[in-house]
This record gives sequence, structure tokens and C-alpha cells, in this order.
Amino acid sequence: MTNPIDKIVMARSRLMRKDVGFASMLLNLELVEDGERFDSMATDGQRIFWNPKFIEECTKEELEGVLIHEACHVVYEHPLRRGKRNPKLWNIATDYIINAYLKYDLGYELPEGGLIDFDYRNMSAEAVYKILDNDDDALEKAKQQAKQQAKDQNESEDQNSEGGNSENSEAQEGNKNTGQSSLDSQAKGEGGDKYADIPSLVGEVIDPEDDSGKKLNESEIKELQDTIRANLFNADKFASLHGTSSVSGRVHEIEGGSVDWREVMSSLLQSTIKNDYTYNRPNRRHSWRGLHLPSKVHSVDGGEIAIIFDTSGSFSQQEINMSAKEVENMCIDLNIERIRICYCDTVVRKNDKGEWWDHYDLSQGEELDLNIRGGGATKLDPPFNLINDFTEDMDSVSAVIYFTDGYGQIVNKEGDVVSKEVEPNIPVIWAITTPIKTNPQITFGEIIHININDFH
Repeated sequence: MTNPIDKIVMARSRLMRKDVGFASMLLNLELVEDGERFDSMATDGQRIFWNPKFIEECTKEELEGVLIHEACHVVYEHPLRRGKRNPKLWNIATDYIINAYLKYDLGYELPEGGLIDFDYRNMSAEAVYKILDNDDDALEKAKQQAKQQAKDQNESEDQNSEGGNSENSEAQEGNKNTGQSSLDSQAKGEGGDKYADIPSLVGEVIDPEDDSGKKLNESEIKELQDTIRANLFNADKFASLHGTSSVSGRVHEIEGGSVDWREVMSSLLQSTIKNDYTYNRPNRRHSWRGLHLPSKVHSVDGGEIAIIFDTSGSFSQQEINMSAKEVENMCIDLNIERIRICYCDTVVRKNDKGEWWDHYDLSQGEELDLNIRGGGATKLDPPFNLINDFTEDMDSVSAVIYFTDGYGQIVNKEGDVVSKEVEPNIPVIWAITTPIKTNPQITFGEIIHININDFH
């Protein structure tokens, strides 16, 4: 019989011929045997932990599927994105957005009972988590699917171990219990009781840790994030040399890429507008783009939105101009009359008049004439501190749109890394220009992933 590590290595070799992009990402992950904590496989973004018993029982096809599953977790930076969310429910949410795509779009085999729900296709893991966390029926359905997966896997193990050593079976059962309690321990203080009956899954995602098992600090996480992205860049180059589709392109395809971000943003803006209005026949100005927005025939107050541009260098002037134009068109369609804009790198940059905000009145035919300021490093919190310090000035603002790549800290005035503490009392839409949200500090507002390249 082939020993487990050789079986994994051979599976990786086969994948290099099938899916060179994801397979090259696998080559960057250290393989670590760990049958004490994990029933199957797990990743922290830098390693793949594996249980030898599980590897022995996997078919060649199933092992390839689980390896690609783990590579997906790394590419999507799931170990870095959990934040304070419950680890068990985070595992379920991330599995939902991966498995259906792997099985039905790419044709990979997965072990029995893999979590699949087509209702969650093309959603981000954060969005799926939010649904599961707030909808008891959705949560119960997820729990039952996870329990069925565990049952199917146990039955498969029992069948494969018939006639085997009972001591080995007892040891394996101990491993399962240990792995389960490890997740329970990680979940303490994070809604653990609510999710206590969720079993461990096949192909888990865990928080990044060092060689001793200690969680990485913030600077170490940033270093790991940079490493993953460098590996992703190289994987894309490698894939292009072999004439296959890029890994990053498929990231966008899975986590929200098929949904037009303009439609999502328009819908969110429409839900936040502080207006009284009635609807007329649909406005067909942008129907050629797939947007079908209702026309307003009456408005008590046309309302105002605030736009924040991250000018740390990740956004070019052309990209800022194009994104602003898209939002301007949405505002016209939704009868939003006023826009205010500010620019932030490490601080909010004032204009020539000594003002933080540039104001535009669309109702007077005024077009956006951007005076872009900044260009240093990145901090995401200064605009929120400004908003919270001058709440009366923001009374007319219905929503805040923050265009950023998602990098950068969110800190309070004392310099402590926070998130919720700076959340304004105004709806926030994060327009993130990378395919996935990678900053675990972003725990409030709605997240939209935009693709600069598809601006019209």
C-alpha cells in the first residue's frame, strides 16, 4: 500500500497536468501530518495539515478534489478573513462558496457529503456567513448538511476498516474527538455555544499559526498575505505559459464575479436613500448594461451620498475618475441630488479651501470635477473619525461609499486596531477593487467587489 505522504505527492503531480494554476499554489504549502487535531485536512494559509487515516481512505479522485479545495481556501485568503467570526460557521460558509464550483463547474470529485447549496453561488464567504448567522432556518439546514457529511464520512471509514485492528479504530475515534474539541476551544467567546453541535468538516480552514501552534500577530499575517499574493501572481504567470485560465480570474468568478457590482451598489443605494418618492416606468438609460432601475417621479429631498477614495497609490487617477463617473450615473438614475467626496491615504486630505469634502450638486447640472489628493501609505479609519466627529454635518448623507483595495489598518484615536468602534451611524458600502475581501478588520458595512477593467 502507498503511504499517505507519497499518495499526496502523486496527487499533486497529477494536478500539475490537470490544473497547473491551482496546483502551483499547492506546491507552496508545507505538508504537515497531524492526526491529533484534524479528522481530514486543514490549512492555515501556509500549510496543509493531514490525517494519515483520511488520506488512506480517499480515492485518487477524492484526494485531488480535497487538495484543490484546500488550495482554494488559501487563494481566497479564507484563513486571513475570519476576523472575530465563529470558526465553525466560517468553515461552513467558505465551503459553500467553493464546493459547488469545484464539483459542477470544474468536475472534481469530493468526499461524500460535501457541503453544497446553489443558493450561495457567486456570493462572498462573508455574505454567506451573515445569512447563516441571522437566519435560523438557513443555519439549521447548514447544520444538518454538515452532520450528514460527517455521517457519510464515518460510514465510509467503517466500511474501509472492516476487519481492521480495534485499537486503531479507537485511536482514530480519539483523534476525531481531539480535532472536534480543538475547534470548540477556538470558538470560545465567538458564539461557540450557538454552533456547538456543528461537526468538523472535510478540508477545514483555521487561523494562521507559527511552528509552535501560536496564532500569528498582525505583522506576521500581513507578511503571509503578501506571500500568498506573490504566489498567486506567479501561479497566474505559470498558468498563462501553459495556456490555461488564471487562478485570480477564477477567484472573481466564484466569489461574486458573475454579479454586476453596479446592480448591487444601485440596489444598496436605493435602500438607503432618505427620500419619499413614487415609481414610474423603468429608466432605460442604462438597460444596455443590464441595469433596470425604476424612475422616480417625485422626491421630497433628493438626498446626498458621500464617496471616499483611497488614494494610497493602489488607485490610479484614471480609475478614480471612472469609478466616480459610474457612481454619478447611478445617483442621477436614483434621483440623488448631491455628492460629497474626500480623499484619504494616511489622513483625510483637505482641498485648497481648507475643506475635507468637495461638494457637488447634480440637481444644478454640476458634473464631478475631481481634485485628487494624497498618495502615501494607507489607513482606512480617518474618514470615519471625521464623520463621527462632525455628525451634524452628515445629517443629509444617506450612505457612504468607500473605494479601496481593502488594505490598511482600522485604528481608533489611541492607535488600537479596531473596527466596530469607528463604524458611523450611516450605511457604509465598501467598493473593494480586489477580487476578494482580505482585511479581517472590515467587519461592518456591505462589501462589493468591483473590477476596474470592466468599467464602460
